[in-house]
Amino acid sequence: MNGSSSTLKFIKTYGPHLCPYLAMLGLVIVLTLAEILAGLTSPLVAGRIIDLLAQPDGLHRLLTTERLQAFLITGLFAGQAFTSYAQTIASSRLGEGFVRDLRVRAFRCLMDRPLPSFDTIKAGDASSRISKDIAEVQEFFTDGLHGILLSLVNTLGAAGAMLFISPQLSLLSLVLVPASTFLVLAYRRKVRSQSRGMLQVMGRMSSHVQESVSQIRVVKAFGQEERETEDFRKAAEESRQRGMTLAMTLAAFSVMNKVVVWVVLIVLLFFSFYLVGQGAITQGELVTFLLFAYRLSAPLSSLSYTITSIQRSIAAGERVLEILEGESEEKRFRGRSVPGEVKGRIDVEDVCFGYNGTRVLQNLSLTIEAGQFTALVGPSGAGKSTVINLILGFHDAQSGCLRIDGTSYGEINLKELRRHMAYVPQEPMLFSGTIGENIAYGVPGARPEQIEEAAVLANAIDFIRSLPRGFKTDVGERGIQLSGGERQRIAIARAFLRDPRILILDEATSSLDPATEHQLKKALSQLVQGRTSIVIAHRLSTVMDADIIHVFDHGRIVERGDHTALMAQNGLYAHFYSLQPRKADPRGLALDPTAAGKPSGNRHFERQRETSISAID
Repeated sequence: MNGSSSTLKFIKTYGPHLCPYLAMLGLVIVLTLAEILAGLTSPLVAGRIIDLLAQPDGLHRLLTTERLQAFLITGLFAGQAFTSYAQTIASSRLGEGFVRDLRVRAFRCLMDRPLPSFDTIKAGDASSRISKDIAEVQEFFTDGLHGILLSLVNTLGAAGAMLFISPQLSLLSLVLVPASTFLVLAYRRKVRSQSRGMLQVMGRMSSHVQESVSQIRVVKAFGQEERETEDFRKAAEESRQRGMTLAMTLAAFSVMNKVVVWVVLIVLLFFSFYLVGQGAITQGELVTFLLFAYRLSAPLSSLSYTITSIQRSIAAGERVLEILEGESEEKRFRGRSVPGEVKGRIDVEDVCFGYNGTRVLQNLSLTIEAGQFTALVGPSGAGKSTVINLILGFHDAQSGCLRIDGTSYGEINLKELRRHMAYVPQEPMLFSGTIGENIAYGVPGARPEQIEEAAVLANAIDFIRSLPRGFKTDVGERGIQLSGGERQRIAIARAFLRDPRILILDEATSSLDPATEHQLKKALSQLVQGRTSIVIAHRLSTVMDADIIHVFDHGRIVERGDHTALMAQNGLYAHFYSLQPRKADPRGLALDPTAAGKPSGNRHFERQRETSISAID
């Protein structure tokens, strides 16, 4: 019952994807039935020809008065060959279209999942499910259903014809059906379970390859090639062992099924010759009967392949279903209002949030006015990036509330809100493609002059023009062909081109040298004009002009104000500022060379010194 319910669920889940191809599916069924009909008719004609040839003038009659029989048997074989070819082509068109549509839907579902769910999804495994597993699902609706239809119609047609020719022989041959059915039921669940295990191992191997290649510089820098190879060898060995287990199961099933088929056929053959000797049936009827017996046994003999294909498809379908039925932002935000004109005021009201039971934000409240340049600074792990994730709608506050222009985040479609935002992460990752395509990623269809203008504003135009192909230069996978600073400037140019109402920069200048940073800071001062800008900064020189700076520590805001006011407080911000190298200050302000080593006189500063906090993110 469990196996039947799994099969029904599989058909109910994936069957609707065949709706656009119902005409093609109908054609496949018609061609399959035509192929079967030709195959079932040919034994009858062959039997009549054998009886005709057994007569003294049989060959002469076959070539003259009975030549229609010869033409008919030839036409049946030719028709069977043609319908088989046409059915294969039609089935392939059906299968490829089905796979394309299902892959697109699965990828869309994957892209629409909330960000936290990607913490548990391995990229290689997801890729394996969308490529390999969906191809296995296709096998059910092409080879699997085709095999079932062939087996069913051939079995019923052959059994009926055999029963008409010789009831005695038919009863003996029909022992094949319950014997093979028993074997199918006995092995079905085991094959599905082992197939699912194989697919899981293949997914892990795919993830390992993808991770090792993407991190190859780290692997080589630490001399861990042998370790990565050994880890992959273990996964490959597990795949081999599971493959052997599955192969032994299928081999046992196949051998037992064939033994049943051949034992019955051998007994059938001896009994058939006995009946011919007794005159109960003619030689032609014997040939016809044996041909039908072969058509009955052939699909039963191939059950091992058919059942394997079906069970692998169902096992793969269960893995794909985990993507299709996963949490969706589209469903999560459906029915919420679409933000109209976004001004950019953001209110964080008494928000608490944590990861895996560890509290990161403690009753945090802050207001970012529309058009305000706001900076977030503080030690690593203080909660700055978490605030950004909440503002972007990647996570929901566990308590408290976020508002945009006075409207609660719970009432608006956050996917639509993100269309008014631009985000430059600390480690910008580019997409495979050209520099121009990466700059225009947030604005599809941007004109070349707009892309160039954004590059100029991001101070990226000089290095782009120095490249042989300019904006058409391929950046490689994850932007590997460019330096860290070049990738960061491309990401900033992307933000310029987006022209957002809300701009979020997470350590956007960390990969730039001081001179380039100074030039880019002038460009950023233009970018932040007239829009809400939120900047997380390590280099305080980039936020000294901020309208307001929020200083975080242990999930709370411990200081706030502009640069001058915070320096006057001589607290945590002043301590961080004292640790900044003088040459990193683009404004040329003279810093007290002894400031970093001189006590500040306040307890918060002393506590930070004692715990050796010397870095912020």
